[in-house]
Amino acid sequence: MVAKEMAMAAPLQAGTAIRGVLRAMKAVVSAARLRPERRVLVTDVANFPTDGYLASSVARLLGLDLQLVDPADADALAAVMTPDLAVLSLSHVDYRTGVLHDLAGITEAVHAVGGLVVWDLAHSVGAVPIDLLSANADFAVGCTYKYLNGGPGAPAFGFIHPRWHDHVDPPLPGWLGHAEPFAMEPGYRPAPGAARLRIGSPPVLSMVALDAALDVWDDVDLADVRATSLDLTDRFVALVEAHCAPFGVEVVVPREHARRGSQVCLRFPAAYELV
Repeated sequence: MVAKEMAMAAPLQAGTAIRGVLRAMKAVVSAARLRPERRVLVTDVANFPTDGYLASSVARLLGLDLQLVDPADADALAAVMTPDLAVLSLSHVDYRTGVLHDLAGITEAVHAVGGLVVWDLAHSVGAVPIDLLSANADFAVGCTYKYLNGGPGAPAFGFIHPRWHDHVDPPLPGWLGHAEPFAMEPGYRPAPGAARLRIGSPPVLSMVALDAALDVWDDVDLADVRATSLDLTDRFVALVEAHCAPFGVEVVVPREHARRGSQVCLRFPAAYELV
């Protein structure tokens, strides 16, 4: 994702505070507009609150039936794969449990019933190998201030599969997403590809910081990053279980590497008081 597909992604001009609002709105509405005859929007029952709020807003805006699903429950996930499914919007890695979902397998299942998928990569890009093109993913969104080290206020990004480049109708048609911004035309003509997701002038200082942060990846193999991550999280899980479990601390991330992102999530009854 970092090297090849960032070239096909457009930075969404948003700092950390509003990145979730813009990325979810643009991607989910754009996907739903590609399936106007379908009425169901599905998202994760335990999604990050902003994503859940936006899914609800999009459903009201477009008159869709919003359904919630636990993507870790295979039977529940299979039950939403119906001919009326327009869009499935999921996080690649669950922010609370660290569960890594099967991006390619779920995408294939959605496509089998004619729906589209929007993937949120906020907790996986830069930490987990991602091949959106091979997985045939329709849309993806994410942030750059976490594993990509873009710093506070770093831009969000959006990805559109090339097969949709000439068909996407963005819900927020901005000046910089115009085919010729400086033509100053009164009518909107979308820029080619993912560039049409842009709205206004980019945050230059944040873009410069992100550009420098991404240079690090020129000499890094993400497979090595993933291997190191799994080794470190294995060690940390073992230490927590050995030293903290007697005090009621529970490790909730999966032990299987194929089902775990790059984080360790803990549950503790008195966590609020402890913080």
